[in-house]
Amino acid sequence: MPFLDNDDSSLNLLSCSIDDDNDDVSPLKSASWTNVLLHTADRLKWVDENYEMLVFTDNVLESNAALQKELTSANILLIVSVLNCLLDPNCRKALQCLNECSPVDQVCNYQCLASYESPTLEEFSLCVLQKHNCLDLDAKIPEKPFVPPMVKFQEKILSHEIAEDLFVGWLGNLDWSWRVVAGQNPAYDQFPCQYQLFYRGKAKGSFWYEPVFQVKTLDGKLVWRRRKYRVKRGKVAGTFYFSVLDNGVVSNEYWTTVDVFEDFSWGLFHYSGVARVAGQSYTGAVLVSPNGEYQNETEKERLVSALDRCCIKEWELFDVDNCQCNDPPLGLPEGSRLHTTVKAKTKFVDI
Repeated sequence: MPFLDNDDSSLNLLSCSIDDDNDDVSPLKSASWTNVLLHTADRLKWVDENYEMLVFTDNVLESNAALQKELTSANILLIVSVLNCLLDPNCRKALQCLNECSPVDQVCNYQCLASYESPTLEEFSLCVLQKHNCLDLDAKIPEKPFVPPMVKFQEKILSHEIAEDLFVGWLGNLDWSWRVVAGQNPAYDQFPCQYQLFYRGKAKGSFWYEPVFQVKTLDGKLVWRRRKYRVKRGKVAGTFYFSVLDNGVVSNEYWTTVDVFEDFSWGLFHYSGVARVAGQSYTGAVLVSPNGEYQNETEKERLVSALDRCCIKEWELFDVDNCQCNDPPLGLPEGSRLHTTVKAKTKFVDI
């Protein structure tokens, strides 16, 4: 089912062919392909009046030279991703789920994606949204709140290397860098059993972040998910630019190391992000510790102060359920490197 754009940029043509002698039943509740495609043609007009779908039988090309010429001169932009998604059970469920969400309801939208993610859904989103921005959406990373990074750690001025080491955290002593205790964003920070893996890559100067977390799907299953972010240093030590391809859509984020206690007992990281072609921007913060539990109450005043710098109140945080975290899919790529300057449970040493 190719998507076609003719020489007139004001009109987009979508052509679909049906076998004259065998109008097969589609997987959509046994509806015929003729009814499915004609109904789709009508609904395209809701998105953009400039879309026009041509539904024709196989034999029509043999008797219609004008149509043959129009199709052969068209530029194919999107070929099979829409049809593949309709034929894939998980991808189809994701679209049906998203259709019931408000476009601005990030909690609902991301729950749908995390519940039904599949290679087919990623291919569909990458083609329809990321590459061609068919919904014609846009958004920018929020500029507020402005969150300054910490200035010193263990009485030393914060450098890029130290800030990266703070992200790497407990990795090496443990199988993870940090575990999330609580988060401020209800769409992205509330998933159970969140493990953070920060590490230096094999290539010089490369740095990566891989969150591992559980999702309670809308079908009632408990599954593990994992993402992979490329991390680049910001202009100021303690600030970073993150980017990830999440279910076919690129998200760009700006992270700040707000505070990490000297003994690595807890840390607070803030982020602002955008999924541009999805038209969604967001902010959030995660409180982390080595075991996913709140630490000593004696440090509460310092934590509240760190949250204040993020314009967040303690009562805004969602506690993460860390009760049933069996067999998380952790592990690092071969050749990964960890700390260079500071390490959990140590002061400054040469590593």
